[in-house]
Amino acid sequence: MTTVLPPSVRVAALGVAVLAIVAADAASAADDSPVDSGVKSCPGSPVPWQPRGDPAASVEGPRQLLPGTTRATPGEPMTGHLVGNVIVNEPVPFSFLAQGNLPVSGTLAKKVVNATDGTCDFYYTVSVSANSALAIDRLVIEQFLHPAHGLYGAWRNDVLPQGIPPDHVQRSAGAGDTITFRIAAGVQPGQTSRPMLLDGAVGSTKNAGTVLLRAADGTLSDPIPAWVPNWP
Repeated sequence: MTTVLPPSVRVAALGVAVLAIVAADAASAADDSPVDSGVKSCPGSPVPWQPRGDPAASVEGPRQLLPGTTRATPGEPMTGHLVGNVIVNEPVPFSFLAQGNLPVSGTLAKKVVNATDGTCDFYYTVSVSANSALAIDRLVIEQFLHPAHGLYGAWRNDVLPQGIPPDHVQRSAGAGDTITFRIAAGVQPGQTSRPMLLDGAVGSTKNAGTVLLRAADGTLSDPIPAWVPNWP
């Protein structure tokens, strides 16, 4: 015996079926959508690493930043292999409290440049708010995994307006995955740093590192997400 449903019930059942089909189509579309893996390529084939500024006697360019070393940071213009398209450009505001609840704030500009040698170069520029109570004197990049060779630390000397340059860059021992730029003069309230540069030898980057900013009293900011070499 066939049961005939009232019209209202048939309409409700039809509505449920349509919703189920729409939901299934949406799920399928989501599965087909590209997923942002957080990895960006610097197109081109990285050239074999060759020393720049080595041996250590050279004073014309940056010296290779091996794990466990500290180097002076000469300025470099954007010439030769440093020229390239910007593939990441992220200004990020920061704000934290130093000792005595003193406010420290400003903006960290992070850039990744697809250099003409087919590698990713990393830039960090710190601007400190005029109403900030203290200067910033350190920039620390963590999870910056990179081969032992082929990494150089410097700053751009051809950018206007001119800012406060770092005087030294340090790479941690062992894996060498922590890089610290020291800004002896400090980026004072109302000032901007020169773009601090890590000239690398890796052909892609991922959003998997962090940056810490240190106030003049030694207080560190909260971690700020950062692009780092996609290696190993």
